Parts: sequence; C-alpha cells; structure tokens
Amino acid sequence: MQPKELDDLFRDNLRALRTKRGMSQAALADAMSYTGSKVHVPYISDIENGVKMPGLAMIARIAEALGVSPSELLSENLSRSA
Repeated sequence: MQPKELDDLFRDNLRALRTKRGMSQAALADAMSYTGSKVHVPYISDIENGVKMPGLAMIARIAEALGVSPSELLSENLSRSA
C-alpha cells in the first residue's frame, strides 16, 4: 500500500469510527483533550479533510478517544465495512 493510500484509509476510518459512535468533531476534540493538551476542532477537520496528518502520538490519542487500538484506524476491513 502506498503512503497516500494509507493516509486516505486512516482518514476514512477516523471519520467512520467517529460518526459510528455519534461523535461530532467537537466531541472528539474534547475527548482527546482529556488525555493531553487541548485539541481544537479545526485540527480534527484538517485531519479528516487531508490537510494535516497526525504523528504517532496523536494517532494514539485519537484511538484512545474513540475506544479503539491505533491499528484499527488503519484496518482495511473497517474501511470495507463502513
């Protein structure tokens, strides 16, 4: 899989998991802020829209806020079932 495909898969899975849990971008940002420094809604939007790509530590925070493992954010199976 090429890096661009991984980026797209991550963004698709992030959005799918967030919406499946009924979370707005604001709710996700708030949940992530409990595990570290404040996260702002535009940052979540930028990730989902491909403007920014988070580092590994931020991916771990996203996963924790969504209640999944970081690897689930890169799962091709999730992307196919969403």
